[in-house]
Amino acid sequence: MAMYNREDRNASHYEPIVRRLLVNEIIDRETNSFQGIGDALYYAVFLLQKYEREQDQTLFLQAKEANFDTFAGLDPELILEKHLFSKGTADIEDCINIASELREDVYLSLFIDMWIKDQTDWNKENCRKPAGFLVMADDKGDSSTCR
Repeated sequence: MAMYNREDRNASHYEPIVRRLLVNEIIDRETNSFQGIGDALYYAVFLLQKYEREQDQTLFLQAKEANFDTFAGLDPELILEKHLFSKGTADIEDCINIASELREDVYLSLFIDMWIKDQTDWNKENCRKPAGFLVMADDKGDSSTCR
């Protein structure tokens, strides 16, 4: 949802992230004992549709067929932006924390770079954050992809 709330959410550098999110959501919908649909699946489908890649039609079909609930209730063509809503104030720091927890060092590095690029007024607090992000990455294992 953090990416959905960004003004540049359709930027090309997000495309592989959104695709991976959708793949992971499909796996979760197929294997989770609760199953269901879930907001993340709607957001991932909606965001990936914006790139208009023919190759993604297979992913949309897999999402639809992931479980009984998705088969009955998910229609990628009917997901309209007006039906999506913000559930909070997720931001790029949330993406950094999630990527760190999942040990996704490539995405962690990307999100840290994006956070740094977004900073317009450097002060004592935000000057320390990149170092904290790197420590967080190092605590999780190999941080060789982080700068």
